[in-house]
Amino acid sequence: MDFLVKHNVLHFYQTSYREKHSTVDQLFYLSQSIINGLQGKPHRKIVAVFLDLSDWIWRQKLIHNIHSTGIKGNGFYGLMIFSEGSVLSPLLFLIYMNTIHPHIQSDTRISCYSDDIAIWHTHRDITTSQKALNVTLKNIAIWAKDLKLSINADKTNFCVFSTDRKHRSTFNLFIKFNDSPIKRIDFSTYLSITMDPELRFTRHIVHTTNKALRKLSILRKLCGTTWGSRPKTVKSAFCSIIRPLFEYTARFRIQAPILLKWTLSNTEPQSIENHYSNVAYLLSKTGATLPPSN
Repeated sequence: MDFLVKHNVLHFYQTSYREKHSTVDQLFYLSQSIINGLQGKPHRKIVAVFLDLSDWIWRQKLIHNIHSTGIKGNGFYGLMIFSEGSVLSPLLFLIYMNTIHPHIQSDTRISCYSDDIAIWHTHRDITTSQKALNVTLKNIAIWAKDLKLSINADKTNFCVFSTDRKHRSTFNLFIKFNDSPIKRIDFSTYLSITMDPELRFTRHIVHTTNKALRKLSILRKLCGTTWGSRPKTVKSAFCSIIRPLFEYTARFRIQAPILLKWTLSNTEPQSIENHYSNVAYLLSKTGATLPPSN
């Protein structure tokens, strides 16, 4: 991996399995690009396609791709002895996927995290985005065929991001892959973040709220038992199954309207804020800290 990073073999859009990188990098890249388009003058629309890609690898093509990266000698033959499921499998998959870049149109952007791919185009004219994305998808189809990768068209979808509520539903687009139309959805999910057409993260916040409430009930069960009432046990449960929900989501909740932030803190039948107060009191003896609830 150090060799690939040092010699700029891996393209910037692929951040999986790389040190000091995570899904957040690609989510910020995508969301910031959408925000720039929505806030631009004049108003622009963003059409994003989310591809569902198989992770099957053609071994002979992988050998060719590894050799083209400049890895030779003992390092090259060493990689060849590793089988599927080994610790180097993620690295080999990145090398295999690394040839997609030349097939992307210059005015089209791409975000990859392992086999999770998003491509999008920003323009004032929605038909221009349609043409650009169809050309890129045609190139990706050729690339996938060459690598013997399959893309599930049924699970592949696209979303139109626009603040033009009056005309947004009338945008007629025909995005296709291998001559098969790709379905349009209003709420797309990429790397576990649900995005709405205006990028307010409203549905994602509601989903996170409900999920957190269900998991917080586990703490109530633990507090009602003899063996689980110790602060150390409750703290461990909170930090492992509940806190990550808030930490991962908090990076994007800044985009949400104030009303939705209030909803996250005041969801019925029992608010998360009340849960926080109860849990914080119990954890106070352990020295644990909670992320802010608003």
